[in-house]
Order: sequence, then structure tokens, then C-alpha cells
Amino acid sequence: MVNQLLPAVRSALYNASEGEEAQKVNEDAEEVLKTLEKEVKGKKFLGGNEIGFLDIVGIVAAYWMPTLQEAAGKQLITKDKYPAICDWAERLLACDVIHQNLPPKEKLLPFFQARIQAMFNHHMLILPTPNS
Repeated sequence: MVNQLLPAVRSALYNASEGEEAQKVNEDAEEVLKTLEKEVKGKKFLGGNEIGFLDIVGIVAAYWMPTLQEAAGKQLITKDKYPAICDWAERLLACDVIHQNLPPKEKLLPFFQARIQAMFNHHMLILPTPNS
């Protein structure tokens, strides 16, 4: 599941198409996120009460993906839709050892924004505006 998470969500966030193609990409991401939601529901961390290897791998969902969502101007993982994922992410990011070893969001966000814009420019697509 973890190996499917990033590609599925990244495709949904980077996708500027509409119609059936966009629906299929979003459905693929939703399927993977629903699986993760079930896995973290009722758990402090993926391995139990202590941070484990899967939680470290899951930092992609906990930290990088929300920043990527903001850069893309799309909301895929929300507290309303995936409360267990969001609660788990908050617990994980509240750990000093995790938080202290992540790049600052103030630097990561402009990096993702520039990368996404370059990708869309290359494909001559228009990036959706944030909150649209």
C-alpha cells in the first residue's frame, strides 16, 4: 500500500485533465487513501504505541502530501474525509525527532509550487488556482 500511496496521490494532485481521466485518477488515489485510513484508525502509530518503520515511510502522507496539496491548490486529504489519517499525521509530526528532521514548510512549499508550475508549463496546462 505504501508503495502505491505517493504515485496515486501525486497523479491526482498533478492531474489537470477533466472528465473520465480525472475521475479515474482521483478514484485510484481515493482507494489507496481509504486503505491507509483503515490501517491507522484506532492506532496511535502504524506499528502500535511507538513510531516504527511504516510511520517513517508514512511521513510522505503526513507531511509531504499536505504541502504538495497546498502547492497544487487541491484538497485530497482532509480532516472531514480522512480523520484517522489526519489525527495520525498530527501525532507523528508532534514528535520532536520527526519534526526536527523535516525541511521547513516555508522552503518546501515554494519548491513544490515552482516544480508543479514548471511541469504544467511544459505540458502547456493551466494550474488550478488555490481554493478553486
